[in-house]
Amino acid sequence: DGKRVKQSFDKALLVDGNKEINGPGITSLELEADAYKGRRFVVTASPNSAMNLWNAKEQPLHEGFSINWKADPEKDKDGKARIAIEVK
Repeated sequence: DGKRVKQSFDKALLVDGNKEINGPGITSLELEADAYKGRRFVVTASPNSAMNLWNAKEQPLHEGFSINWKADPEKDKDGKARIAIEVK
């Protein structure tokens, strides 16, 4: 939906089904953590696809979460949608 959300790795939350975090689907995600010496992980969903964050229980994100990526079969009939993961 075009909104940007900044979320701390230390704040406990349940992201599965959380519309504030996931909205209708995430198209770009940047992860920063001190443990990776200032590097950023950038995860991007190509057009006609989206991601959602998921975790099993309310907990800080540094304790674990999943990124679920899915192409929209109605919009991506040729199967060209992709997910990209970069470390910068």
